[in-house]
Amino acid sequence: MIRERVIPTRATAWATAWLLRGWLGSLDIRFAIDDLTTVPQHMPRPGLYIFWHEMLLIPAYTHGRMMTTLVSRGRDGDLIAQVLGFWGGQAIRGSTDHQGDRALRELIRRGRQRHLGLTADHPLGPAQVVSPGPIYLASRGGMPLVPVGFALGRCRRAGPAGRRIALPVPFGRVRAVVGRPIEVPPRLGRDRLEAWRRKVQAAMDHAHARAERLLAGERYDGPPFSLRDVLTM
Repeated sequence: MIRERVIPTRATAWATAWLLRGWLGSLDIRFAIDDLTTVPQHMPRPGLYIFWHEMLLIPAYTHGRMMTTLVSRGRDGDLIAQVLGFWGGQAIRGSTDHQGDRALRELIRRGRQRHLGLTADHPLGPAQVVSPGPIYLASRGGMPLVPVGFALGRCRRAGPAGRRIALPVPFGRVRAVVGRPIEVPPRLGRDRLEAWRRKVQAAMDHAHARAERLLAGERYDGPPFSLRDVLTM
């Protein structure tokens, strides 16, 4: 028996968007920013911001309205895409698995005019291992790649194995580290893709580790920025 795909209604998405806005709005979110030109409204050209898949709820809330985001196909993706729409964001449906994929071409097109937000690791895993997709996209699209690490205080993880999303406890703490932009060479060949993937992996690991240390109480190198600070710079 074939199950019919149930598409979330606009009412469901609207209610979810407002619930999440209130929930995530209670969080104490602080940013450490290595280069202030990576603040989206100050970037000299559209950038590609990457983060771990399990953390995607946080950047979707903080900066979703400023970026176009890749959302997987499927029922969960339907809901996420509609929620992003209510928050003022844009979504492209698909995957960066295949270089000829229509979604990848659409991301390159959108990236000429608008920032992109993308998970650095593949939704199906392995978790926190950079996939080649973002490197290929940055190279073909001519976009600086900005690594962003997040650390949450108390949280729960929900979703099927390989697609788990971190759900922070209301009124908890979130620390974010925005690393320096990485300029991937244009038209990067396959023979050099792995070397750049490892470089981006190191940058993501560094940003994530620093965010964890800030959450544990390490002092900031510069002033910590609140979400309001970042959005009004």
